[in-house]
Amino acid sequence: MGQNAPQRRLVTILDNLIVVVICLIIKLVSLLTNKCCEMARVLQDDNYCYNNFKCSSVQEVKESQMRGKNRILVVDDEEAMGLGLAEILTNAGHEVQITTSGKEAIEKVKKYAYDAVLTDLKMPDVDGIQVLEQVKKSSPETAVIMLTAYGTVASAVEAIKKGAYDYISKPFKIDQVRNIVNKALQQRISTDECSSFRTISRMMHPEYDGRSKVIEVRGVKIGGSKLVIIAGPCAVEGREFTLEIARAVKESGADMLRGGAYKPRTSPYDFQGLGEEGLEILAEAREITGLPVVTEVMDPRLVDLVGQYADVYQIGSRSMQNFPLLTEVGKTKKPVLLKRGMSATLREWLCAAEYIAKEGNTDIILCERGVRTAESGEYDRNTLDLNVIGAVKKNTYLPIIVDPSHGTGRADMVPLASKAAVEYGAQGLIIEVIGENMDVQSIKSDGYQSIRPSILRNIIEEVSAKVLNF
Repeated sequence: MGQNAPQRRLVTILDNLIVVVICLIIKLVSLLTNKCCEMARVLQDDNYCYNNFKCSSVQEVKESQMRGKNRILVVDDEEAMGLGLAEILTNAGHEVQITTSGKEAIEKVKKYAYDAVLTDLKMPDVDGIQVLEQVKKSSPETAVIMLTAYGTVASAVEAIKKGAYDYISKPFKIDQVRNIVNKALQQRISTDECSSFRTISRMMHPEYDGRSKVIEVRGVKIGGSKLVIIAGPCAVEGREFTLEIARAVKESGADMLRGGAYKPRTSPYDFQGLGEEGLEILAEAREITGLPVVTEVMDPRLVDLVGQYADVYQIGSRSMQNFPLLTEVGKTKKPVLLKRGMSATLREWLCAAEYIAKEGNTDIILCERGVRTAESGEYDRNTLDLNVIGAVKKNTYLPIIVDPSHGTGRADMVPLASKAAVEYGAQGLIIEVIGENMDVQSIKSDGYQSIRPSILRNIIEEVSAKVLNF
């Protein structure tokens, strides 16, 4: 049966309509393809960044930090993957640059500072590990997140050991990307805060996770599971005086001997120590007792001399910010006991330790010895800041000990202060001691805060059973 005229006209109209629709679809696809190609070209240009599908100049990128935005570099040889990540991160408020080349990424991190870099692990020219290494070389605080397929997860874990923050498996979820990036950026904020003492920072040295560095001095381990007791006179006031105390603290159970041959005193007319004669007496006391010697050095010019006799340099409270002295002891290989300045903040104290560490010597023992407060002098000499122990352990891997003698300034307060310090997590005590029958009034330096050997023995008996847990 043939079609009538109206039916033939309807078919013709429908055929023409279909052709028009097909042409429109082809045109739309062509436009979208050209737009994507243009976008890809722009995104790969060094002079532009991806930001809500808009182009920003390099100057605008440099100003992004002033606007509180994080700058992120996405590196993936799969263009669509990079665009997808860029959209997720841009919608989260970040400014993003994209590259499909590992080699180009390395050039970018050399020229620009990024808060985070997301890099594919497997790329044809330069792989993600090489990008990671360059980022850590150019900007150690920048967080690096690896992008990996299931088959390369083991390699991503290896990258974390080399400094990557984390990895994201493909195909990724939007919430997963946001959460990992946000955590990485938060860590960067913390890293920036501790970058002024980066050599001793716990965050920058994950190998010390959950523990302190152990510093060994003639067989005595400071920072391990056993509490270390350092005891002796405030100052070396004479040969018999010092040898008597050295023998007594040895018998009481002390691990090391303290004593000052050079003494910083408030008045220039007070006893200043015996100098090199005092160092010789300390060396003799070590020979007799076997106790390693801790003694103070006050002058950069005396570092070599004191080092000939001492097993540990002590940097006193007044010298905590004597930067030439810190630099000089940092050049040695001898452990350093660094006391906190009497008005020093935690950051100032750790920065002082950094002066030593940056010269190559990280065998540093931190010592809390009390700080001056409004109450100082009312009922004690200083205020013993035991709260700082936890803060020190959070921020650095260096071991920390406590000086309850200077921290209180009173012999009768030393026993309880010692036990409290251990409960707070101190890894050692440094205590001033005088002879059992010595006249306190005859002592030239800090007699009223020095305890007797019998009291020292009681303290050691009470705290020695304590097994230190970080």
